[in-house]
Amino acid sequence: MGWSRPTPRTVVFAAVTVTAALAAAAGGFWFGRNTPVASSIQPAPTPSRTPTPVSSLAPGTYDWDELIAGTCIAQFEGAWELTYGVVPCSTAHEAKVTRVGQVPGFAEATFPGEAMVAQTVLPLCTEIGLVDAATAQANPALKYTFAYPVNASQWRETQGRFVCFVSG
Repeated sequence: MGWSRPTPRTVVFAAVTVTAALAAAAGGFWFGRNTPVASSIQPAPTPSRTPTPVSSLAPGTYDWDELIAGTCIAQFEGAWELTYGVVPCSTAHEAKVTRVGQVPGFAEATFPGEAMVAQTVLPLCTEIGLVDAATAQANPALKYTFAYPVNASQWRETQGRFVCFVSG
């Protein structure tokens, strides 16, 4: 069994949440660039994170659960498709997989609810640095979308797997 289409409420929730997160990030970026910094202030050390491995799959058609970060998608209808056409990133493509993972705190027996899963996955899919800064700056209309389990059955079936995409 694959992904089921989200409800209109879920789509609106995800769109509003992504828009709010991007607006907050843009505001923080603008504010940070326009705020003078005293020379005596030392920056806090950046916590080290293990980045998602970025590579790509060979060209072909793949099921959603075979996608890996760094994979470029030829035609992108949306984050809830069952299969995707993968192409080399050096050729024209409509989307790229930026992150694939398991929802943090996954426990098979405990589905936290669709809203909680979306709220947990959103910052993971919109994290600064997932998209090359030059690419993001050159294309301010980039869209961040993601697929995740929306019910208890999918939660167990997918082991809490989510997939993040950027398109535009």
